[in-house]
Amino acid sequence: EEIKEDSFMIPITDFKKGPDFPVGAWTDDTTVVLCTAESLLERGGFDPEDQMERLSRWIDEGYLTTVEKSVKVRDSFKQAVEIFKKSKDPWCGCKKAVGNEVLLRVIPIAIYYMDDPEKALFYAKKAASMTHGNKLSIDACAYFAGILIGAITGVPKEELLSPCWRPYGGKWKEHELHPEIWNIAMGSFKDKEPPEIKAGRRVSNTLEAVLWAFHRGISFENCVLKAVNLEGDADTAAALCGALAGAYYGQSGIPDRWGGKLYKSQLVLDIAERLYRAAVGVRRE
Repeated sequence: EEIKEDSFMIPITDFKKGPDFPVGAWTDDTTVVLCTAESLLERGGFDPEDQMERLSRWIDEGYLTTVEKSVKVRDSFKQAVEIFKKSKDPWCGCKKAVGNEVLLRVIPIAIYYMDDPEKALFYAKKAASMTHGNKLSIDACAYFAGILIGAITGVPKEELLSPCWRPYGGKWKEHELHPEIWNIAMGSFKDKEPPEIKAGRRVSNTLEAVLWAFHRGISFENCVLKAVNLEGDADTAAALCGALAGAYYGQSGIPDRWGGKLYKSQLVLDIAERLYRAAVGVRRE
């Protein structure tokens, strides 16, 4: 759920009602993930035009939302969708957009292409450029996609978070990554403490915060709570950390009391199961 405060006098330990959402409802972050997942499933792979059409349906019609309307739509998505409607060109990302929302569509892409990391990272970059056409955002998505694939495929956390780890072909090289992402890949998150670690709206700030929470956490619940209690964009940080920690600890690591409160839980579970089955199908082709 969305929490608008920059910090919490009393730490968050469970679901809370947001100003626009009932308890257990997801925000725009999960909607964006589901839009990308449904596109991959229904189109049988990466289809940029279809992904933009689904983002448009979300903004205009409330597609895959919990409250039947779009709430808290980021300017990067609005601008890209408006350009797409006129041009039908999906590669319309703003060169100046560096918001953390760009990371969200990486999640289903990493799952779908988990057995072909090079392809997964390629499409993660393509997805980024649809709404965020700059090296910082694109490289953040590529790096996060690699970390997600490692978590999904069972790479131990210490190895996964080692300097410049990549799921194929050795380690990242400095010239391959934007300097802000290179510093994160080198492990900047390991030696910082809040308030230096903050889930700011800038993609590099949130990526660092998510990896900090995942590195320090000892369980799915612990990782997510560390992320959501950081200052800044709490719901986005929690969504991204939840995806990473969920991939690493598995569904059994999610507390029953949380799963039982999730709004439209069967819809989410159905899409997740279909996405996994499709990934297995891609593996067997």
